[in-house]
Amino acid sequence: MRVCGGQLHFPESIDTVLEADNFLRFNWSTEEGDNGHDQDQVFMLAYSPGEDKGDSGKHVCQPTGAFRKDGTDGLQLKPKRNEVEYHIYIGFIALDRSCQADSVYLGKVTVLAK
Repeated sequence: MRVCGGQLHFPESIDTVLEADNFLRFNWSTEEGDNGHDQDQVFMLAYSPGEDKGDSGKHVCQPTGAFRKDGTDGLQLKPKRNEVEYHIYIGFIALDRSCQADSVYLGKVTVLAK
């Protein structure tokens, strides 16, 4: 599944780390490529599908995050009564919103119950 798509340069390397207090840290390389810019912004999404029919699930999203040149940003995931598994996506959007990169699925992280 893609959450955004386009021709904007996507970083060559990306990783995520679930830090203390359930802070999901995204790190990326800062090269601009042929059509990127140092002020492109990161788009981060953590999505947990609903367990029941009609349940839209849970999400934590930052559609206008840090700049490409920063190389890092993050999402605060909140623990619930039950363990929650989030699917993680990242993309990049031009500062003027004229183009975007294809989003990439980075896998799953699990936030333990309180």
